[in-house]
Amino acid sequence: MVNENIVTCPFCGYLQGRGPEEDYFLPPETILIGRYIVGKTLGNGGFGITYLGYDGMLNRAVAIKEYFPSGLVSRKEGTKNVTTYSGSLGGQYHTEKLCMNCMQEKPSKGGVCPHCHYDSGGYEVKPHHLAPLDTILNGRYLLGRVLGEGGFGITYVALDLQTGQRIAIKELFIAGLLKRENTRTVLVENDMNSMAFYRECKDKFIQEANLMRRLKDKKGVVDIYSFFEENATAYIVMEYLDGDDLLVYLNHRGGRIPFGEAFLLLRPIMKSLIEMHKAGVFHRDIAPDNIRYLSDGSMKIMDLGGAKYNYNPNWKNSTIVMVKHGYAPPEQYTSGYKIGPWMDVYAMSATFYRCVTGKVLKQSTSRKGDEDIEKPTDLVPDFPAEAERVLLKGLALNTEDRYVDMSGLYRDLRKVAVDLGVISSPTIPHIGQQPEDERWDEGYQNLIDRLNHTSDRKDLLTGIAAGILAVIFAVAVLSSVRVL
Repeated sequence: MVNENIVTCPFCGYLQGRGPEEDYFLPPETILIGRYIVGKTLGNGGFGITYLGYDGMLNRAVAIKEYFPSGLVSRKEGTKNVTTYSGSLGGQYHTEKLCMNCMQEKPSKGGVCPHCHYDSGGYEVKPHHLAPLDTILNGRYLLGRVLGEGGFGITYVALDLQTGQRIAIKELFIAGLLKRENTRTVLVENDMNSMAFYRECKDKFIQEANLMRRLKDKKGVVDIYSFFEENATAYIVMEYLDGDDLLVYLNHRGGRIPFGEAFLLLRPIMKSLIEMHKAGVFHRDIAPDNIRYLSDGSMKIMDLGGAKYNYNPNWKNSTIVMVKHGYAPPEQYTSGYKIGPWMDVYAMSATFYRCVTGKVLKQSTSRKGDEDIEKPTDLVPDFPAEAERVLLKGLALNTEDRYVDMSGLYRDLRKVAVDLGVISSPTIPHIGQQPEDERWDEGYQNLIDRLNHTSDRKDLLTGIAAGILAVIFAVAVLSSVRVL
């Protein structure tokens, strides 16, 4: 009987066909990263599969090796998706029973999860999303549902198969530049300018993730664990923030909160943003829906804002602007704007304004001037006048009239908080104690900075030594005086 599925190549005599033992190989003619066409399988080892391929850009044959650890992963026939993982936690993960929201195993497939009460029945997998519970990244992270999506990326919940920890993974996926059609392959627009711009975006995405991971003050920002490249794009692995966003918190509090409460909640975020800015990272997407209220009562920025990238005149779609109306400064609506911390100053001031007034600001490009705004004291009569002055400066339309950086905004808001008795004034703690104002206040930090500064250290230590000697001398004199 003749097998019509097997064809003889007239050039090399190769019999093209696939047997049942090869069902987990990538199908021939699979296209990878919009450039390489997969051909026959050259070899299959314990940790990978090697294919003959064709480079469509350079018009030459190449060899392609796929990471595919035998016994750990499998693939459904005719697809590119890697599925099922034999975990290192002492057993097999039954992916069909996992909840795509909390990533815990359910008693049976489908239905409402008894752990988090999530119903996966209504979940829709969009064509450009990676399939939940059917995709493993970096040989380690099993993806769940999509948590959020913006113009520059898609964030998924995931399960770390090595540690059993629920995490979040952000995929660089720029709307208008990349596309995916029911596969894991990311396709870049087929022109050299777009590809060059995408490579620049990906490099910055990874660079900013690395800078974020090394921040000193992470109390107000999501913790970055690692990052990697796969599917011709990049991914950031970060902590999963379990809680509600700031808008939900405000709704539970009646729509708005007093100045003191807003300052205490947003203070760790402002301080982390100061650290980010020192490292050269600017968020550019600060808004209540990007701030998470956690179960321990703290607040964190749950998204990097994604490495919003500089305008590139060579990319035809670079005029697309991604902003949040009511929170983005006017310069962010234009192409080729100068990037700096003053942009985050406006967005944080707008977020603070939303917290204390219960209202979203008018879109910045619609404001006719700095006076075209409903002042907090008009909406909340007992709102502190000095706090209003600080917020209005942070919301100035011209960057020259705005706080130049986040530390200036934080410093003046903190002064108001001290004057109102919300927090204590700066004090120097005893050795081994943390200072007031949540561990690091300006007075204490200034002292530490002086000790760490070579030119000041000698004078400061000399002064301290002189003071100690003076005290010893005084004690000695007093002890020698007789009481008559």
